[in-house]
Amino acid sequence: PTTCVRREDLQAIIDRAAGPLLRLHGGTVTVTDVAPDRVTIAMSGACSGCGGVTSTVQGVIAPAVHAGYPELEVIVAPEAPTPAPRVIDVKKPGGLLGRGRGGGSCH
Repeated sequence: PTTCVRREDLQAIIDRAAGPLLRLHGGTVTVTDVAPDRVTIAMSGACSGCGGVTSTVQGVIAPAVHAGYPELEVIVAPEAPTPAPRVIDVKKPGGLLGRGRGGGSCH
């Protein structure tokens, strides 16, 4: 039989198990999707791109989820691309390059 799993319940389980550790390192984890056979999480902050994500998921998050919901697979969502940084032209009053007084190019 399929168990109704609420996103809020899974988030609370994960927060209790991994929240303090992740916050200590400047990171967070968010439940982004729940399906009958899996829960998808997103790692952010310092956890985004960290090499320790796999061990945290396998050693802390997945066991906590499986204690209440053994049928769920824990999936880590792929990272979103990082937006390009904005370049600020400090020589023009308050303007982004190409958007300062008189328009112009970035050169």
